[in-house]
Amino acid sequence: MGAQLWSYVSGSHESPQDALQEIQSKYLAEYDLHHLLQTRLESVRKAVEHTAIDDEYGLLDCYRDELEILESLAADGIPKATLDQLNFFRKIHSASGEYSGTVLDVENVSFRLGEHVTGQMTNSQLLEWVGHEKPTQKEAEEAIDLLNEQLGRAESVCFKIYSDDRSKDIGWIFVGNSVD
Repeated sequence: MGAQLWSYVSGSHESPQDALQEIQSKYLAEYDLHHLLQTRLESVRKAVEHTAIDDEYGLLDCYRDELEILESLAADGIPKATLDQLNFFRKIHSASGEYSGTVLDVENVSFRLGEHVTGQMTNSQLLEWVGHEKPTQKEAEEAIDLLNEQLGRAESVCFKIYSDDRSKDIGWIFVGNSVD
């Protein structure tokens, strides 16, 4: 399986980090964290049970470690604050060495592109890849496939989008690829 493309648009914010937090809060709200954790716990408990009988590939210790992490999360309970819930969500996924494959994997925004770090595009990059320093939302959406070709696995970019007459910014767009 290859990396999967994702894109999200926020409202207007001065800071791309604030825009990212808006998007992540909205997306995280779509998850039932209790159900996600319980489903993972059930699956890993079954894996421990089955591999305890026949551990042909030497996975029992991995499953036991994952189960210990998930049981600890369950004992702690689901946090109330959004940022804490985001970290809780990430811990559920990372217990097995996986990522969610969404914007929820992004940890920061920087001018340097990196794994799980969204790169804020420069004006020269916007001109080259999107065609304008102040792209409209339509232009940004039309450039998503080209941006996708430039991004590696677990990489993402963001930039401001503007009204049709380019007189004011109307939000941010984030475009990225999953890890796998």
